[in-house]
Amino acid sequence: MVRRLCRRASWLWVRQNRRDLQPAKHASGPGHAGLRHRRLSGWCPDRLQLPVNSTVLGIESDISGADIKGHSDEVNVGGGDVYDTKVDWFGSIRASAGYAFGSTLVYGTGGLAIGGVENRYLDGPADSYSEKNTKIGWTIGAGLEQAITDHWSANAEYRYVDLRDQTINYAPNFSTTFDNTFSTVRIGMNYKF
Repeated sequence: MVRRLCRRASWLWVRQNRRDLQPAKHASGPGHAGLRHRRLSGWCPDRLQLPVNSTVLGIESDISGADIKGHSDEVNVGGGDVYDTKVDWFGSIRASAGYAFGSTLVYGTGGLAIGGVENRYLDGPADSYSEKNTKIGWTIGAGLEQAITDHWSANAEYRYVDLRDQTINYAPNFSTTFDNTFSTVRIGMNYKF
């Protein structure tokens, strides 16, 4: 029997990591910066599942409207540099495999990730360089789903998302590389059709 699920409500926590500079590409040397981040909402995936005894195989897709922002000042001391990253949306198409223990499903998932990413570097007050692209990368994660009734279940899921590095060249032999990765933790309610 194939099941289709659509999650209608969820909360999401996002943590983004960013490597602002690569040692060989910036005259002032390497640096790492602190990062501020925001929450995201609007998650509604579809999942097709094929139970085989206690094993559950599936294909999942989702898309999320996002307001994920990363910001860092002064990676190079005294340089006045500013680094910004924004993810407007992201989604994925993934395979999943899990094992059901009674009414509890433990699963892993992984596959293709895609998202709208803008990276911006301000070199002092006058010069701004940015790239805004739809980036394709990968995601992997794991989750737990607990049946509440025949149609309703609750779940928690962790996923790591890598939307690939973005390098901004702003002068001969000078560039800044952004590492567009983040982690998500989702908690949701599901209705099974």
